[in-house]
Amino acid sequence: MIRSPQGQTNFAIACKIFVGWTEANRKHEISITLRDEDGGTYEPMPGEPFVIKSIIEVGRPAGLREGSEIDAPLALNIGGLPIVPGRYKLELSVGNNEITSVVFDVR
Repeated sequence: MIRSPQGQTNFAIACKIFVGWTEANRKHEISITLRDEDGGTYEPMPGEPFVIKSIIEVGRPAGLREGSEIDAPLALNIGGLPIVPGRYKLELSVGNNEITSVVFDVR
């Protein structure tokens, strides 16, 4: 649960993405989408959905055993997001595939 003083919310997102051996040394588009309790993309301002997009690419370190997964840590600080009390869902996608999500409440 996150408390929202005066309608502004600060929070952090942290995750570790595991990239398969055959997916290393290639660019992968990732996106983080904030959804409201109705499943729609949350728009802090009308017409501006909360979606963070980026590209990740991991290489194979020397000496890594063939077939190993390679981790790609990701950490973001979100500050001053105008958000109203309710239930929300953060979704992490790689390409068009949602790989994980978390549901949380704002009071």
